[in-house]
Amino acid sequence: MPFLSSSTRLPHDVDPKIPSSISQLFCTNSVPSPMDTQRIYQLLHDRKAELSAFAEEIECARVQVQRLEQRRDRVKGVVQELEALVSPVRRMPTDIMAKVFEHCVWDQASPRADPRMAPLLLSQVCRSWRYLLFSLPSLWTTLQVDLPPGTKDWEALVQSKSLSMHVWLSRSKALPISLFLNHAKGFPGRKLEHLSLEYDASSFWNPVHSDYLETLSRCPNLTTLCLGIGAPINDVDPGHIVPVTLPHVHTFKSSIYVQTPYLHHFFDALRMPQLRHFDIKNVSLALGSFTGQIECLPLLARCADTLESVCFNRVDIADPAMVSCLAQLHRLKTLTFLPGILRLNHGLIIALAHGEGEPRICPGLEVLQMRCSSVVPVDAITRLVASRCETAPKLKRFSLQLATFEYGLDTRDDKIEQVHAQLRAHVEGGLQLVLTKSSSSG
Repeated sequence: MPFLSSSTRLPHDVDPKIPSSISQLFCTNSVPSPMDTQRIYQLLHDRKAELSAFAEEIECARVQVQRLEQRRDRVKGVVQELEALVSPVRRMPTDIMAKVFEHCVWDQASPRADPRMAPLLLSQVCRSWRYLLFSLPSLWTTLQVDLPPGTKDWEALVQSKSLSMHVWLSRSKALPISLFLNHAKGFPGRKLEHLSLEYDASSFWNPVHSDYLETLSRCPNLTTLCLGIGAPINDVDPGHIVPVTLPHVHTFKSSIYVQTPYLHHFFDALRMPQLRHFDIKNVSLALGSFTGQIECLPLLARCADTLESVCFNRVDIADPAMVSCLAQLHRLKTLTFLPGILRLNHGLIIALAHGEGEPRICPGLEVLQMRCSSVVPVDAITRLVASRCETAPKLKRFSLQLATFEYGLDTRDDKIEQVHAQLRAHVEGGLQLVLTKSSSSG
């Protein structure tokens, strides 16, 4: 409430009901008389009542406007629905829509997991578009993942980015996918301690990737490494391959999708002086597994002083090459040898058994898991286990899978029963014995 007025201008419209003795005091600092003061209070009461009436009238008008706007919006919604019914897009064939979607995605530099870009942008239009997008694997075959510089919590960042990568991988189905990791200051490999580039996808894939050696050369602090190895995007020149040393890696797992000359170059270039655990698996759906796949054996020989466990799963290695390699692994404690369909013989069982005075292959072996054909002699199995249980360090666990090609009488149950009977004393002495039946392909 103003007590003084510093304005020298009079109001443009003075209420005629206000006496001139009062109106002439406007825009002055003069004090009204006692009679005028009483009149001023009466005028204030009347004008405030008038303001309240105006406020009520304005509020009623505002409610009416809102009611009209709501009616307008309802009519507008009906108009939009009616227009949609006659829209040409509604009558467009599905194959044409698919082509339009492909151009929307492919005309971009690199699709990202961004709701403002295709294909995610298109999936927000309507349910039918979303269903069509999800049914077209070709729209999900390229993804660029941006890794912003200056990120402190790399684990949280990679976890969030892996969600979008999983979406693309699942929706691309059996089609090959191109994944680009983009970092403004280059790949931050020095910060990585654990790296997994395996494929959680169909085994029908023949994955294509860049040269892993180039990537690994930027990750000197890795401790665990998991790779899905297919074919390199570009041909690798053997003359330009530089050995890569990973001084801290203690666990290396690899899944082989296809046998190419790249495998030999890759394993030949790796140096892992602290490797303790090695696992290689053939995940191809080709009949059997890769024949004569010995590319990884030189790497194992270079790590003979540190290796403690080795696993071969559906990888075919001839017995002489395998025995020669194992003879160098004097620190090995765990061996898993589950060959594919082409190597279901029992030569390794005979080689791992040793008689008195004979050199002992893998003298520290404590856990042994194998698969072989059902024609393996019972005596060969018991001789192996007995020779490993009679001298320290003793074999703690022996697991054998018996596979068969035979279409006639299956004798594996009888053979398993005989082995159990002959090794009962060693089982009572603490040996864990697991004998099972397996398909020939594992």
